[in-house]
Amino acid sequence: MLLLACVGLGFFGRCANVHAQADSQPRVNVLVLADGDLQIDKTLAKQLKQENIHFVAGKLSDPLNEQMLKSFHMVLIADYTGPSMSYLLKKYVQNYFNIQQNLKLIDRYVREGGSLFFSPIYGDVQGALAYTQMLKPYGVSVLPYQIRDHEHLYVRERGNARPDEYGWTTNISKHPATEGVKQIVFSQTMFRWDDMYSNPVIRLHDKAWQPLVTSMPSAVAARGFDYARWETIEEQSPVIAAVRDVEKGRLGVLSPCHYYTFTKPYDDPKHGWIRESHTGRIDGSFMDKGIEGHPSDGRKLLINMFRWLADTARKQNISQYDAQQYAALPKPENAPTPDFLLHWDTQKNPNWHKMFVGARSQFSDGTGTIAQYAKAAKDAGIGMLYMTETFEHFDPKQWDTYRQACADASDDTVKVMAGLDIPDPYGNRYLLLNSPIFPQPFMLTADGKAMLKTHYLALTFPNGIVIAHRPSTSPLPEELLKHFQGISVFTYRDGQMVDNSLSAYEWQLYRYSNPMPYVVHETYSPQALKDESKAGHQLYAAAPTLNDLHWYFSPRGNAHFWESPVPMQLSSGPMVKSFGKKPFLEIESDAPIIDVSMNENFNLYRRWKPNSKTFKVDHVKLPEVHVNWTYVNATDAKGNNVITAGKHFGKQAHHTWRCGDRQNWWSFPNLYTGTTITQFQLELPTYWTKEGSGGYNGFPNVDGPMRGENMVSILDFAYASPQVYIQDSYLDQRYYNSIYKETVFDAKPSQMTNRSRVFEAKVRYQQFPPNNCRGNLASAFPMQKQVTIKLRRPVQVIGDVFPAITNLDIHHARVKGDMNYAYADPKTGKEVTGKLTKGYVDLPKGGSIGGLIVLSDGLRVDHKGKVGFAAPDYTNGSLPIGHTWEANFVTVPPSMVQQWRKLLGFTGEKPYEVSISQGTLDQSNMVHQAVAQNFGISGQIVKTLPESEIDGIIIGSLVTESTTTKYKAVPLTEYRVPVDVQGVNYNWPAAVVQQGKLLMPVDVFEGKARTRLDVMTDGSFYIGNTLMSDAPNLRIAVVKWDDKQLVCEVNNPTDKDIDAKIWSAAQLQDRSKVQDKVSVGAGQSKHITIK
Repeated sequence: MLLLACVGLGFFGRCANVHAQADSQPRVNVLVLADGDLQIDKTLAKQLKQENIHFVAGKLSDPLNEQMLKSFHMVLIADYTGPSMSYLLKKYVQNYFNIQQNLKLIDRYVREGGSLFFSPIYGDVQGALAYTQMLKPYGVSVLPYQIRDHEHLYVRERGNARPDEYGWTTNISKHPATEGVKQIVFSQTMFRWDDMYSNPVIRLHDKAWQPLVTSMPSAVAARGFDYARWETIEEQSPVIAAVRDVEKGRLGVLSPCHYYTFTKPYDDPKHGWIRESHTGRIDGSFMDKGIEGHPSDGRKLLINMFRWLADTARKQNISQYDAQQYAALPKPENAPTPDFLLHWDTQKNPNWHKMFVGARSQFSDGTGTIAQYAKAAKDAGIGMLYMTETFEHFDPKQWDTYRQACADASDDTVKVMAGLDIPDPYGNRYLLLNSPIFPQPFMLTADGKAMLKTHYLALTFPNGIVIAHRPSTSPLPEELLKHFQGISVFTYRDGQMVDNSLSAYEWQLYRYSNPMPYVVHETYSPQALKDESKAGHQLYAAAPTLNDLHWYFSPRGNAHFWESPVPMQLSSGPMVKSFGKKPFLEIESDAPIIDVSMNENFNLYRRWKPNSKTFKVDHVKLPEVHVNWTYVNATDAKGNNVITAGKHFGKQAHHTWRCGDRQNWWSFPNLYTGTTITQFQLELPTYWTKEGSGGYNGFPNVDGPMRGENMVSILDFAYASPQVYIQDSYLDQRYYNSIYKETVFDAKPSQMTNRSRVFEAKVRYQQFPPNNCRGNLASAFPMQKQVTIKLRRPVQVIGDVFPAITNLDIHHARVKGDMNYAYADPKTGKEVTGKLTKGYVDLPKGGSIGGLIVLSDGLRVDHKGKVGFAAPDYTNGSLPIGHTWEANFVTVPPSMVQQWRKLLGFTGEKPYEVSISQGTLDQSNMVHQAVAQNFGISGQIVKTLPESEIDGIIIGSLVTESTTTKYKAVPLTEYRVPVDVQGVNYNWPAAVVQQGKLLMPVDVFEGKARTRLDVMTDGSFYIGNTLMSDAPNLRIAVVKWDDKQLVCEVNNPTDKDIDAKIWSAAQLQDRSKVQDKVSVGAGQSKHITIK
């Protein structure tokens, strides 16, 4: 076939020569060790196979041994991200130590005759440090800069997308690895704002290195800003490719990211982005095609480098690779791993080590040396001492000296860590702990005394811990804080509390961010440390040994993201010995403990009044219905208090936490607080300001020079369960001095706000996940969007649509379609249809136009697609302060709008029928609204929904005509109607019961049980509390319940004894019937068994 294809294309001679040349070349076996998901491009693999170069895939985190490595001529590493852990969970901890062990084995393999080909992945700060650490023995480092050559720059415009930027060089050294290589084209683009580069800078420090390809003399090492501006860091022309001998082996390095070389070399990614990297159009630019007028010999360079590197291994008789024999090799053992890191969350009786944060020495505005502070810390029983030198008074030239002084003062009894207390221009403060890097001038204000670009703290200080300091006494609203690794919950100075930021900590904890709680004592002398170490709350963290704890907080292990912090507590007296383990809760104090509370997502879940010096609860049953975070707060008779770090429990449909950059959330419609609100564009124009007039993504001041009119969307991630995700956006503030480009997303710092002047608004989104949600959080129903707008000043009505709330052609919901509309006449019930070409149409509840379905009365749509309210017929002056509008709607692909209207019952009778026998059920809207009778509702699915009614519907929350293709493979196969039930008690277990069987537990949020009802299954149903009591404040949780007995936990959080009845719902048939009495003392818990 290949021969015929070559003849047909007129390339017989060329193909024959290629194969003859490949056959004459020795085989090269390459082990590709991926740190992430690196996969060699299939086209490239095929091309190199024709050159007798063969790839075998492996994982850098899977344990290797010498025999495995010596099956190959060379090892290729091109996506190593450095020695860090995304989670402190067993898999990731083990991977970390396996990689460290493998790198040592690879080093020995190279020195004994093997070869290593290394290419950096991004060149960001963390990566550059990791690469440099790995490559240091070989005399090479990687710098977090980009190779830029403005004299050899090719810019290819891409419409509205960022342009492609490439450079080229003919600076090729003579070497066997460069035979036939005349020119190399390389990317000059900036991947991402946080020092992510397509072609990071390689610096050679050893004369043994032989540069193969060097950029032109006009090229420099540069740092990029906002994808457009570049600052030269080093004038020397950076190297692009180099090789060297290492004892018996060889090493090669190549600077371009693997997208251009190994994994996506022929791609043309949409809009020029691959994931979060702005690659531009690749399309063989490095490999062969180059750019206009400049071909590239990149593939030839790779082939030559592979062959030259493999020669030494062949001489050492390395690489007798055979696929079957390799697969049959025994798997090596995992690398030894400290037990503490594998079982940090279950360790019994941990050692609590005292930590102290906030000391300032003579390096800034304090007194005393670091050594004197270390001695004072030892005397005070402090194991870890974090210095936080005042940034305004610190000399950057002393940074290395300062860090070395901290290291010199550390030993096995005290660890001293360097840190800074940094302000921003507005007076907000941040603690930067344990960073190896000092803030760079470009991040700072002109005088170098404050952090102007605070967003760089989130991603560009690898191994550092960043704490939002003094949030409650700072001007920035706590909801707009970048969610750094920690919050200073309590701050003391001179032994007195000067900042209480428990509110900020709670908000972040309950909103899926999980920061570490810190106590900060701002201390200015070693002598004062003695008193401060006894005053107020002190900070403790758990680990078997101080060295274990230091490992976690030091550069090797500060994986403080996600759900896995080391246990911490803030105590002024009582000490928590156990929380979330066995026993579930144990506290000791030298005074009687009088109050212990455990909150769950702002709700008081449990409360105890032990009145004893020791307190222990063996078991607490936590709700599993939804994502919930909890922490413990205990107080003794002396007024001393302890607060624990948070714990996470419960179920979710998809990832419900902060992203690794600590700035955006996952699984919600809006990801970045303080920025845009998806699918809304509120417009309430007034004659004196554009505030509230919408503009670009809701920001009328995009580029300036006008400022002060951009509203702030403050997000609240209110609720998440497998049944419904609820997100709110509050618009009651404005950026008084920031334009759109200074505020958006992760690439800008938090900006200051003050009160909005025209209106305040609240937007609520409700997503309804399908069963067995996969991938990004989709929705089995259209995402419900609600908005409430309330005037803050008198305004005059302008136009026919006033105010507007969205547009049929808005980004993420382009549902304009052909502007056909339909609705049922409210008076006659007859269907009214038409096509809007001019003027406007008023839609009652259930009406539609394009892909918009109105779920509340009073919305108006004009012929341009603007959606809002019918302008009030108000002639008695301006609309007064407090005038309010409310709306509720969904958007679907216009082609599916009538199918959805039918399903929702807006075209006549619903295609299913539900009767109600207990309570009331309003079925007139997408989310059915019920009112419980005796803590529940019950009824019958009289007529089930036929499967044919949902044929052709695809799953997707932001559904539009243009996005249906993405979801075609995920058809809707269920129809579980959203139901809210008022009158179900949060304090007791609740569930959906169908045909007598407990189907799924239910949780209460904002006084309503939030769940779904399967209307494709017939029979009886019940939604409500499954256990009830005549004491509404009594907490009841099911530990075990079957057809024979109930085991439950009851808690009395009140100050009075409770004697109560407990009974079960009659509709529940697959559990034992319950009818009993219980007595629970004030502030007590007990487990009871009812047979």
